[in-house]
Amino acid sequence: MAQIIVMQLGPEEFRVIVTDAGAKHEHTVTLPRHARDGLGLRGVPPAALVEESFRFLLERKEPDDIPATFVLPTIAGEFPEYPEEIRGRFG
Repeated sequence: MAQIIVMQLGPEEFRVIVTDAGAKHEHTVTLPRHARDGLGLRGVPPAALVEESFRFLLERKEPDDIPATFVLPTIAGEFPEYPEEIRGRFG
């Protein structure tokens, strides 16, 4: 299982390091406040949402296939089930 480390760089920007089978992958993720609120997860710490979103992605993709830089709401464009499932993980 992959290890996920999330570091908050700014109010809406995060560095995510995924270590899997000895390989290290770094990502920069933007989580706009309106996106978190739009998911109905206003009380969830942003870093926790980013981490769980990476768990969601890693269940569907290899770490190499996750873009190095992206905006978190784009996950729903590729995986329409993301909003409902991510809410369920925190509900």
